[in-house]
Amino acid sequence: MKPTIAEIARACGVSRGTVDRVVHGRPHVKPELRERIEAALRESGYMPPRAAKRGESTPAITVAILLPKWTDNYFAQQTYAGINQAEHAINDPSFRVVAHELSSRSLEEYVALLRALANDGVDGIILNAAQSPVIETIIDELAARNIAVITYDADVPRSKRLCFIGQDIYQSGEIAAGLMARFMRPRDEVLIVTGRMDFESSKGRVDGFVRCLLAQGFSSDCYTIAECHERFDRTSEAVRNALRERRNLRYIYMANESIAGCVDGVRKAQVNHPVRIICNDLTPSAKKYLQNGEIDFIIGQTFTQKAYKSIVTLYQLLRHGVRPKREKLFTDSFIISRELL
Repeated sequence: MKPTIAEIARACGVSRGTVDRVVHGRPHVKPELRERIEAALRESGYMPPRAAKRGESTPAITVAILLPKWTDNYFAQQTYAGINQAEHAINDPSFRVVAHELSSRSLEEYVALLRALANDGVDGIILNAAQSPVIETIIDELAARNIAVITYDADVPRSKRLCFIGQDIYQSGEIAAGLMARFMRPRDEVLIVTGRMDFESSKGRVDGFVRCLLAQGFSSDCYTIAECHERFDRTSEAVRNALRERRNLRYIYMANESIAGCVDGVRKAQVNHPVRIICNDLTPSAKKYLQNGEIDFIIGQTFTQKAYKSIVTLYQLLRHGVRPKREKLFTDSFIISRELL
């Protein structure tokens, strides 16, 4: 039995669209990933079908999904899982999803890739990017060219994007603050560690956390915010210094990565009192720290839903003309403790 693109994609842990790009010699696939897929194609004896066998009467649709530079590969793996689930559910051979992993979070790289995709003739783009005037402008340019854009995980609400799909990040911050407020004493202090406040996924969680904490009767001087760009070294240093300098610091809210950097900072501070930590996302490292008691709670989310719902939503629009019913489509959130693992 001849192997299919979907089977090759599952074996390589990538999307069907990525394998399709390699098969047809298209750009925007990392060299090492291209080599791995090409090797799998050779070993399997895969032969691409003739163009005449494709559904000529059904217009081809190409959708691109951009994966930002994440510190933990868990998020990319979950995104690819969502892509594969969506492709399987849609089961339309003339619909392609092409994944692009960015090497940084620089606006220049985002803009260059978005404009290249527009020139390549993609029909839709699924985007995770910072909320900035530059990104807003490029999304509006894409919309003017009839290229539908969905934002996922991080929103750009003032742009002409079709909709946002992801966790209710404001509510996620509120959940964390609600948990902490149940244990905090009046003089206790909190360190809020976030990535970049120009990313909605960072700012929204912080805003939700702060507002809920203040609503519980705590003062505005009970917390400080450390912007660590999701880097291990910056996070470790910020946590260590804050614990050494602030005697009443007993709680840390990790609004974004790196949880490993946070735990490293707590260890290096060597304070003689417990430090309670709440973080987001059930990554392998967060799960390990939850199991050994170094963090206390995780605000979880079904990350695969973001990619899955984004792709299905674009497919419904581009193939059937069905627009999303709401501007924001939220995925699930839940609380995880060690006892629930």
